[in-house]
Amino acid sequence: MPIVSFAQNFEDVMLWRSLKDITNGFYIDIGANDPLIDSVTNLFYLNGWSGINIEPLKKHYDALVENRERDINLNCAISNCTSELDIWESDIRGWATLDKSVVEQHELNGFKGVWRKTPVKTLKQTIEESLPANITDIHFLKIDVEGVEEQVVMSNDWSKYRPWILVIESTAPNSQNESHTSWEEILLANDYIFSYFDGLNRFYISKEHEELLPNFKNPPNVFDEFITYAEHLNKEVIAELQDNLQVMNDEVSSLNELLVDKNEELRIFLDENMILKNKLSEVYSSHSWKLTSPFRRVSAFLRRK
Repeated sequence: MPIVSFAQNFEDVMLWRSLKDITNGFYIDIGANDPLIDSVTNLFYLNGWSGINIEPLKKHYDALVENRERDINLNCAISNCTSELDIWESDIRGWATLDKSVVEQHELNGFKGVWRKTPVKTLKQTIEESLPANITDIHFLKIDVEGVEEQVVMSNDWSKYRPWILVIESTAPNSQNESHTSWEEILLANDYIFSYFDGLNRFYISKEHEELLPNFKNPPNVFDEFITYAEHLNKEVIAELQDNLQVMNDEVSSLNELLVDKNEELRIFLDENMILKNKLSEVYSSHSWKLTSPFRRVSAFLRRK
């Protein structure tokens, strides 16, 4: 049975290729956004995993709380400081950012948003405070923070907290311009190996798990046996329509059977009616009927009197 990919660029397929055999794995999702739409972690959650979702926007945080009961959901942002900062919440889902230069570019392009306050923590602090005591491995960390990737990368203690795989959005917001040069050296210096670029994200493997590198040789393909969430929804709609069609066909069959029964009843009625008509015709044409005709006329006349 194929897996369902929820992520916008098949990031979950690439991760699943390496991590599918792990039971009850653990992830950290920085910039988690919606728990379903474009989610990198939902495939894993549906397969028994859990993790820490970090989401500064209240509406997405509330959705995560409602839909991710096993997860630890935090309503904050991550940067290289601990404070309260302004975050720009865009009309476009997924464009929220702490980076004022990114906001200026969006507004120049005609997009609107509002500034809100959000608590900010470092990644190191967040892990220290929220990582469950029984978790020894963070299997993957996803970072999607619209322009503040460098601050997030700087905020972790990579010698202590070492996710197996990193997935980091590495193009400037709403563009194909790569933006990893300011922070990649930090990862390379901390024994992470660049493994794959999908046009949007860069994947890194910790040196301790370099056996996973061959899994990133090829992009998502037919051998990964997956369908998109949109295809999954279409299949569900088609299945529902087919079920409804079957119900309607069953109703039509029942009505056809009823129609056959009624037609048979009508045939019997018409046959009986024809028999009666024939008998009545025989009576009207009989010699006795003709002989008694005067009596019937007199009887009718007397009744009118």
